[in-house]
Amino acid sequence: CAGTLIHEKYVLTAAHCAYDMMDGSLISNYFIVVGTHYINDTNPIRFKIKSVRLHKQYDDDLYSYDIALLELSHKVDLTNANVGLICLPSTNNSLYPYEQMNSIVIGWGRLAENGPASYELQQVQLPIISNRNEFCMKQISDEFIQFCAGFIEGQKDACQGDSGGPLMIYDTDTSTWHIAGVTSYGHGCAREGHPGVYTRVSVLIDWINTHINSSNKRLSINVVLFLLCIFVFFL
Repeated sequence: CAGTLIHEKYVLTAAHCAYDMMDGSLISNYFIVVGTHYINDTNPIRFKIKSVRLHKQYDDDLYSYDIALLELSHKVDLTNANVGLICLPSTNNSLYPYEQMNSIVIGWGRLAENGPASYELQQVQLPIISNRNEFCMKQISDEFIQFCAGFIEGQKDACQGDSGGPLMIYDTDTSTWHIAGVTSYGHGCAREGHPGVYTRVSVLIDWINTHINSSNKRLSINVVLFLLCIFVFFL
């Protein structure tokens, strides 16, 4: 799985990636790696996980509200040139991101369905698909909290191992990238008629801020973007 650093002590990821961590005895089996481009980096920056917060409405059968916050054991050093934050959306519109907007999805997942995982961070450009599209309607279980991205004809997509990572959109008004979605699931990879499904971040900004604020570190939705930082789990 992957995820996104949205605060000096918090990572946003998918709930299904963090579900096993809710067992306190298992949380020590995981750690976070930040500031690396290659998964086999010999000198990664590692963090232990202090706490895990899954959305209380997460459904592990339907993958609705597939979102979680991981609190790090200590703050990330944002003076490191390879580490930084990404913005949250500047809108809480329940329809955002909008149809035909271009997005970028990144991660270290498989390079093809049933193929090998990538050791180098990959990216793919995907258009947002309307939830009213017949193919998208077949994929999602909750149109309020989920949306689709990809190509109906297939060919390009996220894949296994990319879950929890960001779907990013560039805001031309502020010249910043922000996280519009969290990679949730798909049927295979890049299959025709099976676009990928993402958790909609815009309707969860209050949930995110509430939990970060509980540690007296409220996250502004207009936080300045530094560099994007991703993490990976290792057992």
